[in-house]
Amino acid sequence: MKTYRVIGVDSSHMHLFGLMRQVQQTDGVELVGFADPDAGKRERVASEFGLAGAQLNADYRRLVADQQPDFAFICSTNSRHHEYVAGLAELGVHCIVEKPFATHLWQVDAMVKACREHDVILMCNFPTAWSPSLRHARQAVQEGIIGRVFQITYRGGHNGPTSDHASWWYRPEDGGGVFLDYCCYGAAVSTWFLGKLPKRVAGLAATLAKPVRAEDNAVLLAEYDDALCIFQATWTRIGKEPSYGPVINGLGGSITMLDNQSYLLVTPEKKDGEVVRIEAPLPEGRRNAAEYMRICIEAGEWPQGPISLEVTRGSQEILEAGQLALRTGSTVSLPVY
Repeated sequence: MKTYRVIGVDSSHMHLFGLMRQVQQTDGVELVGFADPDAGKRERVASEFGLAGAQLNADYRRLVADQQPDFAFICSTNSRHHEYVAGLAELGVHCIVEKPFATHLWQVDAMVKACREHDVILMCNFPTAWSPSLRHARQAVQEGIIGRVFQITYRGGHNGPTSDHASWWYRPEDGGGVFLDYCCYGAAVSTWFLGKLPKRVAGLAATLAKPVRAEDNAVLLAEYDDALCIFQATWTRIGKEPSYGPVINGLGGSITMLDNQSYLLVTPEKKDGEVVRIEAPLPEGRRNAAEYMRICIEAGEWPQGPISLEVTRGSQEILEAGQLALRTGSTVSLPVY
């Protein structure tokens, strides 16, 4: 089995460190380099990941020339995803960007165009894609176990990504703000479960508790022909969120996510609305983005399922409409363009 060479590029989003650890723990892939203009972060990677010399560089292009990677994880500010993808695609490197896909829909389309032109694969890494319980729940929905789904509610959040209020996370021009950071999850999950885009969206956002320019709380409503979805996001929660992930209501039952391995199922067939806890099996080959990118490269296919282009671009279109709704204070119809 070929071992695929992987680099990390720009750790503005802290998830990159966890993703590189996953690479080191996954068969068939090897972490061979890290590029970031911040010397302190390069020193951290040298210490934590054992990289040294030409494996560390401020310039990702020089790192690619030295290490010849097969694919790269990109965790820059949301507003720069498309810049890195364009450059890496031109160098023949397959690309994984961290969620959300971008700040705006046009940037997603620019990334797709660049990767198509240079015959490389593009993936947007939504952590929800690797949740066995969410995959199992979606299969249950596809099998009609809870009937037609008419509502999906997704709530997520914490007390903020950093205490540094000058960070890019709190700068709208860099793609900061809780709206993109957490409403993107609900948009992606609903697009995957319902298999379509809403007909219109509306939203509210406010800065309620932090001395920052970006919003720290947001709500997005998505209206479909036969469903209504609600995405709630917060950076001001004190204490741990009790249950990340969606609550899915169908005409014949409901599903509530508990964690990555289990969910609660209620159906009319159960006596007195009995609640059943379902433990989901771990899907082979779908445990993390590095493992799945290896599979995609070997098959010569772009990602499918919860991180297919249809789902991830669709989620960005919902976010684009949501941003328009937040600016105008009105509902916005889809498609956006």
